[in-house]
Amino acid sequence: MRSVQFVLCSLLIAAPAVAGKDQASCLDALRQMFPDSESALSNAAKWLEDNYGASTADDLKGVGNFADHAMSLVAADNKLDTNTKKVLKRLFTGEKDGVQQIQVATTLDALKKDFPEVDSKVLQTVAKFLEDNFGASTPEDLAGVSDWAVNGLSLAEKDKSMGADAKITLKLLFQTRSQAQRRLASSSMQPTTTTTTTTVTTTNTVTNAPVGPSFNAKFKVAVTDTAKFLSDMPAAKKVMADAIAAGNVEITSAEMVVINAIIEAVSGGRRLGEQGRRLAAGQLEVDYTVNFPVEYKGTGVTSANTDWSKMKESINNNKHSIAATVVTDDLTGGFGWSTAPTCSGAACGSTPTTGENTAGGAVAAKQLAASVAAVFLMKLLSGL
Repeated sequence: MRSVQFVLCSLLIAAPAVAGKDQASCLDALRQMFPDSESALSNAAKWLEDNYGASTADDLKGVGNFADHAMSLVAADNKLDTNTKKVLKRLFTGEKDGVQQIQVATTLDALKKDFPEVDSKVLQTVAKFLEDNFGASTPEDLAGVSDWAVNGLSLAEKDKSMGADAKITLKLLFQTRSQAQRRLASSSMQPTTTTTTTTVTTTNTVTNAPVGPSFNAKFKVAVTDTAKFLSDMPAAKKVMADAIAAGNVEITSAEMVVINAIIEAVSGGRRLGEQGRRLAAGQLEVDYTVNFPVEYKGTGVTSANTDWSKMKESINNNKHSIAATVVTDDLTGGFGWSTAPTCSGAACGSTPTTGENTAGGAVAAKQLAASVAAVFLMKLLSGL
């Protein structure tokens, strides 16, 4: 079954604009789409939020990538009544009451076009990975996919939920898109216009590309309103990636930073995914990884070269519409390490020795020199 292709643009345009009110909820969108099925809409909206974190009308834009999986879940859910199942199935098949549907291709559609022989479940996994980690939900979002190759492959290797076929497909996607981009750049430099037909043959043979050192760390930060900060998880991750890059001179681009998780830093704190649960003000804990290129030879990410003040400034003045700000105090400035930065991978040996190890070696050298001097002095006195 082709993935659901639906956009709520027409619905949002038709909906009355009321100043000062929150954006349309998932239930509001369903009411616009299915005005004749009011009795089942509340249950359908709750099911969409519980299973896919869809709490607003905008959240429904990404549901199309998981249509096949969602249809299976609906059929197997014995708690849903017949009317609710009917509404959900109509949603996933794109059927609406009296509303002309505007079809827009999704990332999954683009993947099916690029890899027609790959199983649809594998492509769904790849589409979900691209949307969760890079916000790619349409074919247009894949235009710069080759720029994500280093971070994308590193993330995929650590993702235990991805099977081997999905990882191979992801790597082939990066490779073929990169080749196409290079061909386009090369042809644009030619003085005359020519028409060239190129056939690209892909195989399932995957080689392990060399990667640079990766540094992982966790830190806590106190913010004025965790609910505002986490209400839009993709934006929250971008804010933190920008801040981490701003706070370390070794990180030349926020694209090198991967935000693995953002959780509420409380006892027994739970993972906050795309659900965007409402929380009180307090601390957040950020788990992140920084991937450096193969040729990198610097010190990487350390506690010493991380500048909390610059991170605070970046968060407070972020460009992603996150209103929460950092709460500071005299002792920590609002930040603190949960897990100090550590390097992983074979490339770690290429980075210079850290300040702590250098200091340790200096102390040992001084102790050895003192011992030799003492022995020499004893021999000199015994000869008197």
